[in-house]
Amino acid sequence: MTNLDHAEPDAGTALVPLSSDVLDNTRPLDPICAYTQYLVLHRTLLQSMPASWQRPFAALLRQFFDAYRHLPQSQAYDVAAGDLREFGELDAAEHALLGVTVTEPAGNDDNDEPEQAAETVYTYRGEEFQRWETVVVPHEDPVPGPNRGRTYLAPRPGWTCPNTITGEVPL
Repeated sequence: MTNLDHAEPDAGTALVPLSSDVLDNTRPLDPICAYTQYLVLHRTLLQSMPASWQRPFAALLRQFFDAYRHLPQSQAYDVAAGDLREFGELDAAEHALLGVTVTEPAGNDDNDEPEQAAETVYTYRGEEFQRWETVVVPHEDPVPGPNRGRTYLAPRPGWTCPNTITGEVPL
């Protein structure tokens, strides 16, 4: 039994995954997807991997989709390339591009009370954010599209595909 398998439950026992931290333990994925809702993989890069890697990956995806086909899911998602930036670092052009409105703190006209540290508020899609919170600023994707499976991008120099997928992630 591998670390990704689990034993069949006894009658009346709920099936519980071995560990919810299997993905958390894949440190090379941090911080990219440790706390994100979706894992987005570029189609062009996937199709550029060797067939010996693609076959087991595709088989695992089929297993994944089969395991959760009983749940309602969206038909499509809108994914855009971009950079993650803090609201406080955005310039006026980026505010305009994203539709962010900036509300500066009002001055304190009452001289009897010490001025409280008011924060600038950034409003994006109807919600308020602080300067340290982040937003995706879209830009053109630097990776070319898959072109119906014809685009190929070589993996990094010196990389070799292992013969089997073991669940171990090289550092």
